[in-house]
Amino acid sequence: MKKILLVCESGISTTILVSKMKDYVKVKKVDIDIKALPITECEDAINDVDIVLLSPQVRFQMPQVNALVSGRVPVKAIDAILYGMMNERVILEQVLNLLDKK
Repeated sequence: MKKILLVCESGISTTILVSKMKDYVKVKKVDIDIKALPITECEDAINDVDIVLLSPQVRFQMPQVNALVSGRVPVKAIDAILYGMMNERVILEQVLNLLDKK
């Protein structure tokens, strides 16, 4: 099972996106676990995931998140337009492509 961690500021809009992504995962019939955590709580969970996605609100903290993962997993900032549109399909397809290349 692949694990995605979506890192955000406080989790309000991210909770909606994660819910939509989980629904899409069921449709695609892929074995993926998705969870979201605020940036202040991600340090412990980051060691047990396959990819880290940053919401647009915290994308400026990519250097800190990259330091936490030490190159072990990809870290990707979610496009602000896709995030604003809550376009779970395109976001998840991008994640799957990154995981396939890994």
